[in-house]
Amino acid sequence: MPDDATGAQLDPAARPSAASLPRSRATEAHPSEMEERRQIAEQMRILQRNEELGTLIAGLAHNFNNLLTGIAGPLQIVQRNASLDDDARHWLQVAEHATEQVTRLVHQMQTLTRPSTTAVETVDVAAIASDMVGLISGATGHEVEFSLDVTTSLPAVRAERSAVGQILMNLLTNSRDAVIERRRRDGAAFAGCVRVVVGADRVTGTVSVTIEDNGPGIPDNLRKRVFEPFFTTKSPGTGTGLGLSTVATLVRRFDGSITVAPAPGGGCVFTVNLPAASDASDPAPVTLADGALPLAGLSVLVVEDDEAARAFAKHVLLRSGAGVESAEDGASGLRALASAVPDVVLFDLNMPGMTGWQFLQRARLLAPHARFVVVAGYVNEGMQDLYRPQAVVRKPYRVDDLLDAVRPEAPHSEISPGNPRATW
Repeated sequence: MPDDATGAQLDPAARPSAASLPRSRATEAHPSEMEERRQIAEQMRILQRNEELGTLIAGLAHNFNNLLTGIAGPLQIVQRNASLDDDARHWLQVAEHATEQVTRLVHQMQTLTRPSTTAVETVDVAAIASDMVGLISGATGHEVEFSLDVTTSLPAVRAERSAVGQILMNLLTNSRDAVIERRRRDGAAFAGCVRVVVGADRVTGTVSVTIEDNGPGIPDNLRKRVFEPFFTTKSPGTGTGLGLSTVATLVRRFDGSITVAPAPGGGCVFTVNLPAASDASDPAPVTLADGALPLAGLSVLVVEDDEAARAFAKHVLLRSGAGVESAEDGASGLRALASAVPDVVLFDLNMPGMTGWQFLQRARLLAPHARFVVVAGYVNEGMQDLYRPQAVVRKPYRVDDLLDAVRPEAPHSEISPGNPRATW
């Protein structure tokens, strides 16, 4: 049979072997292309590792949030005892402050690995900056000296609390790493420092955070690229190139701006500007008359698998005048709904047997007119948009957070810890 278009027979022995054929240009990879592929593969490996880490942190955070609810809840209840002396009240406040710090730490861990679902609210940037500086400096040790200067009477901003925390954490971590890099290059005699200044510009109506370090700095030709995804000036294997790009994305989300410039004497200065909130941003708190029961006549079903969290919610609701039934999982909650339909259903998301979203889908068929309130440490934004519960309360929560979410006249809302709306 002819082996070519001319019909001529080709001698098999005369055919060139595969090994002797020259490689085509299509199969050859230029060294720069090979390096680019290697970098992409490394970035994918890092992203996969971060995803696995995020899953682990999500599970730990769920358990911590339940434990914190069981600790912070009773502390709030005891503090409301009028017979406490000043010394006892002081130490209870110390314990409550410690639980709030742990709560912020857990939420910061979640912020690093999960998209934020916290509602936009009035945020004290100076307080968050203080928390972040304390957190990063405590984890760094004595290699870097941190300082914080805050202008008095700063206006608040309208933003997501967790997002502002992530912005500052990423910038502080970036500056710390730069200073440590220079210290290791120049020796232990080098005095590394990171200076944070929080101020306001009344003319432009913005609150600014400036973070200045005396690290090695960024070359002029690279400075404009620092906010690009996957771009990093760090040594191979020490940076993902996602920290500063995440910062830029979050800043833009709140109509802010961010710049980077060389610091005098070396290093970098990052400046974040966020629009200040107007004085009328937050609704006025609800004040109840003495002796009034804010939830009088209301019936509530609490569906919560954690015993301590369930007990705290029941106590608060009963003390506020509501009639309360409880269930320890979704199946038990559905059986309770089949017997009697309450005004409000308060439920956790992470329960054995069925998830909170599965429970909500079935529960609405049994109680279509009830108010459904999610109580969880983390809520996926896409699932929240899909199932649309009337309110979301983040664990661990304060008494006032729970009352505000349960009240029938409350609008669709999401409430973060530490933002009281009502007096109990």
